[in-house]
Parts: sequence; structure tokens; C-alpha cells
Amino acid sequence: MGILAWIVLGAIAGFITNLIMGGGEGVIATVILGIVGAVVGGYLAGTVFRSPDVTGITSRASWSP
Repeated sequence: MGILAWIVLGAIAGFITNLIMGGGEGVIATVILGIVGAVVGGYLAGTVFRSPDVTGITSRASWSP
């Protein structure tokens, strides 16, 4: 579920960014850029926090070494 959540979140973020900023590259390019950014960010966060699913970083137990 992790990667699917990041793709959906990235698509929504890209769409909202296009509405706010009104980029010249178009809606599709902005949504794709949002998806790529969210997937890369999710992967990096999972690596940094040593968690396969980044949604687990919100639990108190995942912060203990």
C-alpha cells in the first residue's frame, strides 16, 4: 500500500501545485513530477527511518533504536 499511497499523494500535490502556480508545462507534466517526487521522497524517508512503510514512523515504537 505504501507506493500506491505515495503515487496518489504525489498526483494530488502536483495537481494542486499546478492550480496554485499555474505552471507553463501543463497539468499532466506537473502531476507526473509530483508523483516522481513523492515516490523518491517516500523511498528516501523509508531508508532514513529504516522502515519499509513510511507510515510507520508516526508510531511511538518506531522511534526507539
